[in-house]
Amino acid sequence: LKLAQYISQARKIRCVAELCLAVGRALVRAAMAVAIADRFGRGAFQAVRRVELTSWHLVSGKQSPFLRELTNDLLRSLSHGLAITPGDHQFLADRYYWLGRLSIPGPVDVGLATVLRRPHSARLVLSVFNSEAKEPVLLYQLDRVCLNGAAQPARIGTALDIAYQATASGFEGAGLGL
Repeated sequence: LKLAQYISQARKIRCVAELCLAVGRALVRAAMAVAIADRFGRGAFQAVRRVELTSWHLVSGKQSPFLRELTNDLLRSLSHGLAITPGDHQFLADRYYWLGRLSIPGPVDVGLATVLRRPHSARLVLSVFNSEAKEPVLLYQLDRVCLNGAAQPARIGTALDIAYQATASGFEGAGLGL
Protein backbone atom coordinates (compact mmCIF):
# COMPACT_ATOMS: atom_id res chain seq x y z
CA LEU A 1 0.00 0.00 0.00
CA LYS A 2 2.79 2.43 0.88
CA LEU A 3 4.60 1.71 -2.38
CA ALA A 4 1.47 2.64 -4.36
CA GLN A 5 1.21 5.91 -2.41
CA TYR A 6 4.88 6.74 -3.10
CA ILE A 7 4.39 6.04 -6.81
CA SER A 8 1.27 8.22 -6.88
CA GLN A 9 3.07 11.08 -5.13
CA ALA A 10 6.09 10.74 -7.45
CA ARG A 11 3.81 11.03 -10.48
CA LYS A 12 2.19 14.17 -9.05
CA ILE A 13 5.60 15.71 -8.38
CA ARG A 14 6.72 14.83 -11.92
CA CYS A 15 3.60 16.47 -13.39
CA VAL A 16 4.22 19.64 -11.35
CA ALA A 17 7.88 19.69 -12.45
CA GLU A 18 6.89 19.30 -16.12
CA LEU A 19 4.35 22.11 -15.77
CA CYS A 20 6.97 24.38 -14.18
CA LEU A 21 9.39 23.56 -17.00
CA ALA A 22 6.74 24.40 -19.64
CA VAL A 23 5.95 27.70 -17.93
CA GLY A 24 9.67 28.49 -17.76
CA ARG A 25 10.09 27.83 -21.48
CA ALA A 26 7.11 30.05 -22.28
CA LEU A 27 8.60 32.87 -20.18
CA VAL A 28 11.94 32.53 -21.95
CA ARG A 29 10.22 32.70 -25.37
CA ALA A 30 8.26 35.78 -24.27
CA ALA A 31 11.44 37.48 -23.03
CA MET A 32 13.19 36.67 -26.33
CA ALA A 33 10.26 38.12 -28.30
CA VAL A 34 10.48 41.36 -26.30
CA ALA A 35 14.24 41.58 -26.83
CA ILE A 36 13.85 40.95 -30.56
CA ALA A 37 11.08 43.54 -30.87
CA ASP A 38 13.33 46.07 -29.10
CA ARG A 39 16.30 45.23 -31.33
CA PHE A 40 14.31 45.53 -34.56
CA GLY A 41 11.98 48.36 -33.45
CA ARG A 42 11.21 51.43 -35.53
CA GLY A 43 13.85 53.59 -33.86
CA ALA A 44 16.64 51.21 -34.90
CA PHE A 45 16.23 51.93 -38.63
CA GLN A 46 17.82 54.76 -40.57
CA ALA A 47 15.08 54.72 -43.19
CA VAL A 48 11.54 53.38 -42.99
CA ARG A 49 9.32 53.17 -46.07
CA ARG A 50 5.52 53.16 -46.13
CA VAL A 51 3.79 50.62 -48.39
CA GLU A 52 0.17 49.63 -48.92
CA LEU A 53 -0.87 46.06 -48.10
CA THR A 54 -4.12 45.17 -49.82
CA SER A 55 -4.31 41.48 -48.93
CA TRP A 56 -2.90 38.82 -46.61
CA HIS A 57 -1.81 36.95 -49.72
CA LEU A 58 1.04 39.44 -50.17
CA VAL A 59 2.72 38.38 -46.90
CA SER A 60 1.76 34.73 -46.55
CA GLY A 61 2.98 31.40 -47.87
CA LYS A 62 6.34 29.70 -47.75
CA GLN A 63 7.93 32.83 -49.19
CA SER A 64 6.56 36.20 -50.18
CA PRO A 65 7.42 37.50 -53.68
CA PHE A 66 6.03 40.85 -52.53
CA LEU A 67 8.39 41.08 -49.52
CA ARG A 68 11.30 39.81 -51.61
CA GLU A 69 10.71 42.52 -54.22
CA LEU A 70 10.31 45.11 -51.47
CA THR A 71 13.69 44.00 -50.08
CA ASN A 72 15.26 44.49 -53.53
CA ASP A 73 13.60 47.93 -53.85
CA LEU A 74 15.00 49.03 -50.49
CA LEU A 75 18.49 47.78 -51.43
CA ARG A 76 18.23 49.56 -54.81
CA SER A 77 17.24 52.86 -53.18
CA LEU A 78 20.07 52.67 -50.63
CA SER A 79 22.77 51.76 -53.16
CA HIS A 80 22.15 54.71 -55.52
CA GLY A 81 22.31 52.87 -58.82
CA LEU A 82 22.20 49.16 -58.07
CA ALA A 83 20.88 47.35 -61.13
CA ILE A 84 18.95 44.26 -60.05
CA THR A 85 18.00 41.62 -62.59
CA PRO A 86 16.18 38.33 -61.92
CA GLY A 87 19.26 36.17 -62.61
CA ASP A 88 21.82 38.06 -60.52
CA HIS A 89 20.62 36.78 -57.14
CA GLN A 90 18.52 34.19 -55.38
CA PHE A 91 16.65 34.36 -52.10
CA LEU A 92 16.87 31.42 -49.70
CA ALA A 93 15.68 30.42 -46.23
CA ASP A 94 12.72 32.80 -45.86
CA ARG A 95 11.37 32.78 -42.30
CA TYR A 96 8.43 34.60 -40.77
CA TYR A 97 8.41 35.74 -37.13
CA TRP A 98 4.93 37.02 -36.26
CA LEU A 99 4.99 39.23 -33.17
CA GLY A 100 1.56 40.82 -33.57
CA ARG A 101 -1.35 41.30 -35.93
CA LEU A 102 -1.02 43.28 -39.17
CA SER A 103 -3.67 45.84 -40.04
CA ILE A 104 -4.69 44.65 -43.51
CA PRO A 105 -5.80 46.26 -45.74
CA GLY A 106 -3.93 49.44 -45.05
CA PRO A 107 -0.55 51.12 -44.95
CA VAL A 108 2.40 49.54 -43.13
CA ASP A 109 5.94 50.74 -42.61
CA VAL A 110 9.00 48.60 -43.34
CA GLY A 111 12.66 48.85 -42.42
CA LEU A 112 15.54 46.70 -43.68
CA ALA A 113 18.45 45.35 -41.62
CA THR A 114 21.53 43.42 -42.71
CA VAL A 115 22.46 41.12 -39.83
CA LEU A 116 25.13 38.98 -41.49
CA ARG A 117 27.39 39.51 -44.50
CA ARG A 118 29.51 36.93 -46.27
CA PRO A 119 31.53 37.29 -49.50
CA HIS A 120 28.66 35.93 -51.65
CA SER A 121 25.56 36.47 -49.52
CA ALA A 122 23.83 38.40 -46.77
CA ARG A 123 21.15 37.62 -44.20
CA LEU A 124 18.50 40.34 -44.18
CA VAL A 125 15.57 41.10 -41.89
CA LEU A 126 12.61 43.14 -43.06
CA SER A 127 10.76 44.65 -40.08
CA VAL A 128 7.07 45.34 -40.77
CA PHE A 129 5.17 47.82 -38.57
CA ASN A 130 1.55 48.83 -38.41
CA SER A 131 1.26 52.57 -39.11
CA GLU A 132 2.92 54.64 -36.39
CA ALA A 133 3.65 51.57 -34.19
CA LYS A 134 7.06 51.47 -32.51
CA GLU A 135 7.36 47.69 -32.38
CA PRO A 136 7.24 45.36 -35.40
CA VAL A 137 4.40 42.95 -35.98
CA LEU A 138 6.38 40.86 -38.47
CA LEU A 139 10.06 40.12 -38.93
CA TYR A 140 10.75 38.56 -42.33
CA GLN A 141 14.22 37.00 -42.49
CA LEU A 142 15.79 35.93 -45.77
CA ASP A 143 19.20 35.17 -47.24
CA ARG A 144 20.18 36.87 -50.51
CA VAL A 145 22.88 35.11 -52.56
CA CYS A 146 24.61 36.89 -55.46
CA LEU A 147 24.95 34.88 -58.67
CA ASN A 148 27.05 35.23 -61.81
CA GLY A 149 25.93 34.56 -65.39
CA ALA A 150 26.44 30.80 -64.91
CA ALA A 151 24.16 30.81 -61.83
CA GLN A 152 27.16 30.25 -59.53
CA PRO A 153 27.75 32.25 -56.33
CA ALA A 154 29.46 35.56 -57.08
CA ARG A 155 31.11 38.16 -54.90
CA ILE A 156 28.96 41.03 -53.69
CA GLY A 157 29.41 44.09 -55.92
CA THR A 158 30.34 47.57 -54.70
CA ALA A 159 26.85 49.09 -55.06
CA LEU A 160 25.23 46.22 -53.16
CA ASP A 161 27.93 46.35 -50.50
CA ILE A 162 27.09 50.04 -49.94
CA ALA A 163 23.44 49.12 -49.40
CA TYR A 164 24.38 46.33 -46.98
CA GLN A 165 26.63 48.70 -45.03
CA ALA A 166 23.85 51.29 -44.83
CA THR A 167 21.44 48.71 -43.38
CA ALA A 168 23.95 46.98 -41.07
CA SER A 169 24.39 49.86 -38.62
CA GLY A 170 23.64 48.40 -35.20
CA PHE A 171 22.46 45.05 -36.58
CA GLU A 172 25.63 43.23 -37.63
CA GLY A 173 25.67 39.84 -35.89
CA ALA A 174 22.22 40.38 -34.37
CA GLY A 175 20.63 37.05 -35.42
CA LEU A 176 17.06 36.47 -34.40
CA GLY A 177 17.89 33.55 -32.16
CA LEU A 178 14.51 31.87 -32.54
